[in-house]
Amino acid sequence: MSNKFWSLLFGAVILAEFLLFVVAPFAGWWLPKGISSYGAAVDNLFYVILAVTGIAFVGTEAVLVYNMYRASQRDPAEKVPYVHGNHRLELIWTLIPAVLLLVLAVVQINVWAEIKYPSSMKPEKDTLQIEVTCRQWEWRMRYPSSDRLEKWEVGKDNSYERFRTIGFDDKGQADDVHLVNELHVFQGQKVLVWLKTRDVIHSFFLPNIRVKQDALPGKSIPVWFQVEDRGGKNYNCRQDSTTGQWVDGYDPATDNNPVEHPVNEQIWELACAEFCGARHSLMRGKMFVHKDRADFLAWLKTVEKNYETGKEPK
Repeated sequence: MSNKFWSLLFGAVILAEFLLFVVAPFAGWWLPKGISSYGAAVDNLFYVILAVTGIAFVGTEAVLVYNMYRASQRDPAEKVPYVHGNHRLELIWTLIPAVLLLVLAVVQINVWAEIKYPSSMKPEKDTLQIEVTCRQWEWRMRYPSSDRLEKWEVGKDNSYERFRTIGFDDKGQADDVHLVNELHVFQGQKVLVWLKTRDVIHSFFLPNIRVKQDALPGKSIPVWFQVEDRGGKNYNCRQDSTTGQWVDGYDPATDNNPVEHPVNEQIWELACAEFCGARHSLMRGKMFVHKDRADFLAWLKTVEKNYETGKEPK
């Protein structure tokens, strides 16, 4: 086969990749639904970086394919001229990426500060605090009891100041609620997760929240987020009247019952984004977002009641 064929084939593959990228959002191969307060800022930063890198990729590949095609038409016996270099050109293609990287570094500062700065982690009086402990191969959640949570809400518990300064992760209580692979929160409320691991490094990843944080052995790492209310349209669970259990997949926009009409877009995954061993792919949980604090407390009291009766918590 001629060299011209290979240059055209290479160009066709690159073009197919570009067209696949263009149609991806329309085929549903794009970012999952964002529901956190800082999700839009993260997405905007992603689009800016994507635009810069995408333009650079398309430009360099176009130049590469053009030169491959042009060179394929030359006589193989033709002597290629030796070019020592162009300092001005080298300076230009060094400065342009340097400036772009500097601009991206400045643009991301506010987003990073909102998500990661210690000042953003400071719990407020009604902050929902949850301890998440990773282990091979599951997520273990520890919630405050409904009684303690209600006291935090109205500010009657003097221990609130202690929890505010040293964190919910400092010491467990006898009436704490423990669950596996189910992260329950409610919309419109700041959530502070104290992240730990019992063995190797794991990564706490909530795609719909746009948050990912490694869990490191020996450390308790704070992670915060808040599910936006958006007029009561960002919750994904409700109580099944027949079983009394809370099930996810509910879509408030269509009022579909998640048991009868499961909606995949409303089933939000908690994944481990760090390879942690042979069964890493099975380390999956779910995030249940309740409509409001009252619904969350109703769920929490149901779990506590199941503890008392010896039933499996739901």
